Amino acid sequence: MATEHKTDRNNNLTDQWKGQIKGTFRKIFPERWYAKVLYERALVVILILLQLAVFIYFLLNVSRISKGIAIGMYAFSWLIVAKIVLGSKLIDYKLSWTILVLAFPLVGGVLYVLLETNLFNRRLRKDIQMAQNKLKPYRRSNPELYKTLAEYKQDENSLASYIDNSVQYPLYQDGRAEYLASGEDMYDHMIESIRGARHYIFLEFFIVKKGYMLENLLELLSAKVKEGVEVCFLYDDVGTMLQLPRSFAKTLTDLGIQARPFNTLRPILSTQFNNRDHRKIVVIDGQVAYTGGINIGDEYINKEERFGHWKDGGVAFYGEAAWAMTLMFLELWLAMGTDAELESLDVASYCPNPSYLDPNPKTNPETLPAFIQPYSDSPFDFDFIGKMVYQKLIYNAGRYVYLMTPYLILDDDMVAALRQAARSGVDVRIITPHIFDKQLVKQVTRSYYKSLLEAGVRIFEYTPGFIHTKALVTDDETAVIGTINFDYRSFYLHFEDAVVVYNQPCVGETYDDFLETQAQSHEIFSHTFKWGFWHKLAGAFLRLFAPLM
Repeated sequence: MATEHKTDRNNNLTDQWKGQIKGTFRKIFPERWYAKVLYERALVVILILLQLAVFIYFLLNVSRISKGIAIGMYAFSWLIVAKIVLGSKLIDYKLSWTILVLAFPLVGGVLYVLLETNLFNRRLRKDIQMAQNKLKPYRRSNPELYKTLAEYKQDENSLASYIDNSVQYPLYQDGRAEYLASGEDMYDHMIESIRGARHYIFLEFFIVKKGYMLENLLELLSAKVKEGVEVCFLYDDVGTMLQLPRSFAKTLTDLGIQARPFNTLRPILSTQFNNRDHRKIVVIDGQVAYTGGINIGDEYINKEERFGHWKDGGVAFYGEAAWAMTLMFLELWLAMGTDAELESLDVASYCPNPSYLDPNPKTNPETLPAFIQPYSDSPFDFDFIGKMVYQKLIYNAGRYVYLMTPYLILDDDMVAALRQAARSGVDVRIITPHIFDKQLVKQVTRSYYKSLLEAGVRIFEYTPGFIHTKALVTDDETAVIGTINFDYRSFYLHFEDAVVVYNQPCVGETYDDFLETQAQSHEIFSHTFKWGFWHKLAGAFLRLFAPLM
C-alpha cells in the first residue's frame, strides 16, 4: 500500500510538472502561434521557403565560381525572355516576368520555369480532363432556349452562347434565383436547406477555419450522415493551410463525411501552388445550390471582427440550374479521387429529375424569358471565361454597370472596358472596401482610381469595413454573382465559379443591394482624392508586378 501511495504521489508530481512546463511554454509561445507552426502544412511552407533560399544562394554563388557557368545562366535567362515575349500570355504577364528576369537574370529565369510552366501540374490537368469527359454527356444544351433569349435580347443570347460554347455550361429556364445580401443571410439560408437534405450534400470551399460557423456546420452534417445522407466536403489545401491541421480530413471522415483536400500542397516549388480552388459551392439533393463570397470562417458572418463590418453575399438557385452546380462540384471531386472511383461513379444517380437528362428537352412557351446559367472557370483553359463575362457585360451595357468587388487589380483590357463604358454615357459605379484586408492590395487598387475617375467612373469605398461581395448588375436585365474577384488571380490562376441570371427578380435584388451598400459608402472624387507622391510611386511599382501577386 505504501508503494502504491508513493507511486500515486509521484504520478501527481509528474502531472503537476507537466502542467507547469506546458503553462510556461504557452507563455513563451502563444497557442495560436505555435499551433500553426506545428501544423504539417505550415512546415511544408517552411520547407518551400528554405528551398527557395538555398536555390537563390546557389545560383548567386555558382556564378562567381565559374565565368562560363555565369555566361551560360545569363544566356538561359535571355532565352526565357524570348519565350515570354513569344508566348500566348497577356502583355501584362509578359511585362511583369520580363522585368523580373532582366532585373534578376540568374534567379528570375529559373523561377519562371518553376512557377509558370506546366512541368508540375500535368497530372492535375489530366485528372480534371478525365472528370470533364465523364460528366460531359450530362450537360445538355437546349437550342430552343437560346432562340427564345435571342428574340428577347440578342446581347444576352450572345453572352449565354459564349459561356456554353466555351465551358459547356448551358442555359436553364426551369428554376429561380434568390439574391442573398449578406454572409449571415447566406449562411442561415444554407443551414436551413441542409437540414432538409434527404439524399446528398456537396460542399466546396476555399477557406475553412475553426470557430462557431464550422462547429455548427459539422454538428449538422454529422446528424445528416446518421440519417443516411451522403455528405462530400472538398476544400482547398492552401486555403486551410494555416487554419486547420492536415488531420482535418480524418476528422471529417470520423464523422462519416467524405473529405478531400484539393491540390495538396507539396514541399516543392511548382505551379501547383498557384492554381487554387477559390470556388464556394453548396448543393443539396441537386435541387438547390449556393455560391458567393462566403467561406467557412466566423468573420464572413460577423461573428468575429477583422476588418470592420464584413459585407458579403451570394445567390441561391433552384431547379435545373442546381443540377449544373452538382456537375460542377463532381468535376473537381472526381479529379481528386482515384481512377477506379471515376469509372464506377453513377452520375445519373445524383440527378433529381430524369427530364434534366433528356436529349431533346422542350421549352415552355408560356414561361417568361427568365434564365439562369451557372459556369465555372479553370486556369487550364485559355478562354479566361470569368474575365470575359464581366467584360462582355460592361461593353453591352446601355444604361448602367454597378460592380461590387473586394479587389480591383485590373489589366489594360478591363481598364479600357470600364473607361469606354463611362465615356459612352453609361453610369459605371464601383464599390471597393474602405478597410482593406491587405495593404499591398490597397496600394494597387487605389492606383487605378485616378484613371477611372477621369473617364467618369464613380468609385465608392464601403465605409463600415470590408466588402467581399463579388457581383455585377447591368440595365435591370442581367447580373453575375459568384466567387470571381476583379483581379489577376481570379481571372487567370484560380478555379472559380459564378452564376449569370437573365431577367430574373434576382437582378433587381442585386441592384437594390448595391444601392443600399452605396448609401453606406463614401464617394471618391478626383478633385478631393489625396494620393501623395510616395503612394503614387508605390502603386505604380506594384502594378508592374500585379499579375504575379
